[in-house]
Amino acid sequence: MIPTHNVPEFSVSEISQAVKRSIEDTFGYVRVRGEISGSKFHGPSGHLYLSLKDNEAVLNAVCFKQVVARLGMIPEDGLEVICTGQLTTYPQRSNYQLRIESMEPAGLGALMAMLEKRKKQLEAEGLFAPENKRKLPVFPQIIGVITSPTGAVIRDILHRLGDRYPCRVLVWGVAVQGFNAADQVAHAVAGFNAMTVEQGKPDVLIIARGGGSFEDLMPFNEVEVVRAVALSHIPVISAVGHETDTTLLDFVADIRAPTPTAAAEMVSPITHHDLMNEVMDLASRCYWGTTQYLEYRELYLEKECRSLSHPKAQMEQAAFHLESLQNRLRAAMDQYVQVKLGRIDLMQSRLLHPNQQMDYYAKAIDNLLLHLDMSMRTIIMHSRQRMKFVKQSIMRVDTRPMIALKTQELQRLEVSLTKGIIYGFLEKLTQLGSLKRMLEVLDYKQTLKRGFAIIYNDQHEIIASQQDFPESGLLQIEFQDGKITKTLS
Repeated sequence: MIPTHNVPEFSVSEISQAVKRSIEDTFGYVRVRGEISGSKFHGPSGHLYLSLKDNEAVLNAVCFKQVVARLGMIPEDGLEVICTGQLTTYPQRSNYQLRIESMEPAGLGALMAMLEKRKKQLEAEGLFAPENKRKLPVFPQIIGVITSPTGAVIRDILHRLGDRYPCRVLVWGVAVQGFNAADQVAHAVAGFNAMTVEQGKPDVLIIARGGGSFEDLMPFNEVEVVRAVALSHIPVISAVGHETDTTLLDFVADIRAPTPTAAAEMVSPITHHDLMNEVMDLASRCYWGTTQYLEYRELYLEKECRSLSHPKAQMEQAAFHLESLQNRLRAAMDQYVQVKLGRIDLMQSRLLHPNQQMDYYAKAIDNLLLHLDMSMRTIIMHSRQRMKFVKQSIMRVDTRPMIALKTQELQRLEVSLTKGIIYGFLEKLTQLGSLKRMLEVLDYKQTLKRGFAIIYNDQHEIIASQQDFPESGLLQIEFQDGKITKTLS
């Protein structure tokens, strides 16, 4: 069947190319305003893919790797931007997209809102907490500076440190604006922290940049920079822009400097000249203090020396004191001996002669035997009277059962009486034996048998001391087997 119409026929490729030429010729380069959504980097190629949207439509966009490096900002979802580029199509998928050549925030308000949101999020994580701030070292040995190696900032810092506090400075060169600036700054902070002491790890870090527009300072508002500084073990000083400029780096840093030059002054609170003057002042005060102390001790020593007496006088005084103590000791010993001799004389006067003691104990034994005999006679007499009374009672009444009972009781009493008499007699004999042994112990003749002797003077008094021994006269010496008489001439 032959078609009746004359509409020309196109292939799919022809239609796609025609649409592509029509869109590119019609629009050319355009500026599109919209909110970024779904932004992501394609790893192997490095291209950036995103979407621009408003309340009614969505436009796909792509930014090639070469253009991404010079964007000057990091695209982030939710940020309203103005993109300049060429509108083109992608025939393989029958869609169109914007090929971005440049990108800028859509007004300062949108960028400020994005930063405020980011600040609240980081603050909620505790990255800006005051208790996390570290103190700056008083005398840092090595200072690390993260900045552009070719700008005026590094020259100002080095010049200021050279004037105030000459020390070792390590510079880590980074880009301070542009798309890769944030990554380089974060990498520099982590690199300084990874260094060892032997490698020259800095004691403090300065992140510095000169003044610029709000967009120029955006790398120091990026999340990776804030987190790198928060994880740093080295104190960090933020010196970005002028005094009126504020970035998120200022909130996370341990201290904020209004300018890079001020940062150099902060790490050197005292100049080398002032430090030397202070050391010299302390040395002078130490010298004068030591001198005064030595003079005071010298005067004190002289005073003490004057109060000291001559060694010969001290020895004479000590000898006099020793002699006094010796005299007091002799007197005390003589007094002690006299007291003891008096007590001996008193005890001797109270002691009886051995013969008298034996007579006394013999009389005591006789009295004891007499008392014992009388006691036994009294008991026997009392028993006989009781038996007589019982016998009379028995004769008056028929008490034979009672007689038997009493007879048994009498027998028990007689046995008990006999035992008591025997036990009492034995106890007295024991006492008598003890007294006899005591007499034997006290008998001086027993002492004479052991080789001792008693010396009497002509008044028949015992000579008990060497002092009482007469130089002449009659002596009588008593031994265990007799006495002898000697005459002293």
